[in-house]
Amino acid sequence: GLQHAPWAPAYKFFARSPWDAQAVFDPVLEHYLSMFADGPIVSAIDDTRRRKTGKKIRQVRLGRDPMSPRYRANLTPGLRFINQSLIFPFYRNDPDTAPWSIPVSFTLSTPAAKPKKKAPRELWQEYSRQAREHNLSTDMVARTLALRQRLDAAGAQERTLIQVGDGSLCNATIMSLDHPRIAMLVRCRKDCALRLRADPS
Repeated sequence: GLQHAPWAPAYKFFARSPWDAQAVFDPVLEHYLSMFADGPIVSAIDDTRRRKTGKKIRQVRLGRDPMSPRYRANLTPGLRFINQSLIFPFYRNDPDTAPWSIPVSFTLSTPAAKPKKKAPRELWQEYSRQAREHNLSTDMVARTLALRQRLDAAGAQERTLIQVGDGSLCNATIMSLDHPRIAMLVRCRKDCALRLRADPS
């Protein structure tokens, strides 16, 4: 019955209270491991945008509107998040039941702020460095490793994590993730040229 009550007091309370947002998703992870005690663990990861129009939100960036037509990319201000979900394989117990995708992580992924065209060269160099070191791909690698650590802490050290993503994850940064218990499964273009990894020697 609070749908018509003012939301500002609750917003300020949770914004200032020292609580861990990641801990909200821990019961989902624990429930998954209790229901499915063996086999690989499948997780899906993708980015999503939340439109924002406020001028005082520092993390707001212009980004491509996912609803744009193919012939024109429209830009909208908003916040970019990385959503990571566990795939609950209910079909193991009932072949007629479809798997469920339940989030276990929802984190902010803010792109580097692009300088103005007439900005000094040093600012552009700093922007290029930040764009290389902190981008969507590097953030997704960090979230994948963080999920691996959470699984290890929950007692799933021997189970392989299969991280599933779309075509945006088919790049050198994602594929350079070398972990013995993480397998990346992403969609690639039909004309993609696949090569075996070069011999380190």
